[in-house]
Amino acid sequence: MAALNEQHGIPIIVCGTCADYFEIKERLRVGTISNMYRIMQLQAEAGHVLYP
Repeated sequence: MAALNEQHGIPIIVCGTCADYFEIKERLRVGTISNMYRIMQLQAEAGHVLYP
């Protein structure tokens, strides 16, 4: 099965605080940096949420 990603219309949203903690913010090649408040809002509004 092919990986789902932004090319398939799946938004990838990364918590900025988490990216800073793991020191990966500058290395991100895909996705949008946001915050946990916005991520939780989007999950609450979503019809489907994929979990790893």
